[in-house]
Amino acid sequence: MKKITLTAMTRAAIFLILFIFFAAGAFAETTQPGGDIDSKLAGRWQHSGKNANNQNFVYTYFFFENGSFEYFRNIGSASGGADGKYRVSNGKIHFSELNDINAIGERTPYDDIVFEYDFGSDDMGEYLLICHFNYLGKDRDISSGIKFRKRHKS
Repeated sequence: MKKITLTAMTRAAIFLILFIFFAAGAFAETTQPGGDIDSKLAGRWQHSGKNANNQNFVYTYFFFENGSFEYFRNIGSASGGADGKYRVSNGKIHFSELNDINAIGERTPYDDIVFEYDFGSDDMGEYLLICHFNYLGKDRDISSGIKFRKRHKS
């Protein structure tokens, strides 16, 4: 039987706190920031794998039909995220009222940014091609995008 370490319990507690924090935001009333909301974006989109250091990672976007979004990143034992509002125009997502959120819930505001995005499909199904929030404050074009898969409630 595997012994549960304090470090593993700490990681689980941090992840649970972040999950509760972001989930509470999903039910908060927000106003649409203007512009269009692409209904195809609505939902949970996820990309996961292992990085060059053999650490598991998961990036998750939640796009809500009210124009708000949340983003989680979990790389090895490091967690964090971002939230704010979005609108779309001409194949670009305009993110506004951005906050970077660290593992203990501290929020750092960031300037608006723009990411190109596109939808596609391959042998694994539909995907959203977009960048992940590894460096806030820098617009991103589609050339640095990665495939996020839509995840449905189970």
